[in-house]
Amino acid sequence: MTFADITIVPVLSDRKAVYLAFSRRMAEIYREHGATRIVDYWQAGPSASPDDFHAEGVSYSPGELQGLASVAGASHRESVVVTITEWPSKASAIEAPQRPHKTLASSPRSRRTPYSTGAAWSPRASKSR
Repeated sequence: MTFADITIVPVLSDRKAVYLAFSRRMAEIYREHGATRIVDYWQAGPSASPDDFHAEGVSYSPGELQGLASVAGASHRESVVVTITEWPSKASAIEAPQRPHKTLASSPRSRRTPYSTGAAWSPRASKSR
């Protein structure tokens, strides 16, 4: 069964091209380690609307939902990117990040890119905080 890793990153809006170049380099590395698909989704609007969520039997009151920018800690100068990395299985997703980190540490492809003023958030990273 396919497994997805989700990362949420605030990116300076005027650095989108720089971020996309960085993301393409990182996608190559993750594909080399088994990822089957990497997709970046850019925030289209400033906040979430309760009308955007359609879970049966669930409703939200005005102001209850935060927008992605707020959740990611983005400033007014930043957009939010949600990256979904797909893996063939949960086991491959858990094992694979151990391999790319060694590649990332030595690869000029993963050189730090100044596309954001904030820090990345992902469910996996937040467990250790």
